[in-house]
Amino acid sequence: MKVKIFLPALIFLTLPFVAHANAFDGGGIFSLDARYLGTAITNNGWGLGVAYEHPIKTFASVKGMFSHVSLMPTEEHDWITTVGLGMEARGYPFNRGMEMLYLGWGIGTDFIMFTELNDQSNTYISHCPVLGWKQNFFDYIMIDARIAYRMMISEPDTFALEHGIISHGFEYGITVQVNLQKIFSLFF
Repeated sequence: MKVKIFLPALIFLTLPFVAHANAFDGGGIFSLDARYLGTAITNNGWGLGVAYEHPIKTFASVKGMFSHVSLMPTEEHDWITTVGLGMEARGYPFNRGMEMLYLGWGIGTDFIMFTELNDQSNTYISHCPVLGWKQNFFDYIMIDARIAYRMMISEPDTFALEHGIISHGFEYGITVQVNLQKIFSLFF
């Protein structure tokens, strides 16, 4: 049983040293974030996030993020619409482009509008330190595993926190980023 867990982990961690690919070096990484779609589906809605990470040096990058979610979590709220903007500065201590271990700090804002009779809206501002690991697989796919601790600057609404519309505290996840430029170059 331990071998079944150990062997894939060993392959995952050593692959960048064996088959290092430079497709994501020197250019930006555009990615879609399905985390917002997951939040929306669990609350009877839809949503999507997009991000673009651009290298500044071989050891630093800047990432911009945008998200939009429309949902209806309970019968007492007609629709809730959110729009989020964020920016993150990242440093890569191994100096291998936008790959492997990174440390970062991000700031973001979420605008939430409740379309009830009073059309109440709130704006939340947060910041968070980020620790992550990005790994490139054969020029086509990059896996980004990260953990962050989101701290709210403005006081969060309890309804928005309870339904996962905004987050506060620890958050973690794995993103899959696809090198569409490389894939399209095979066909066009």
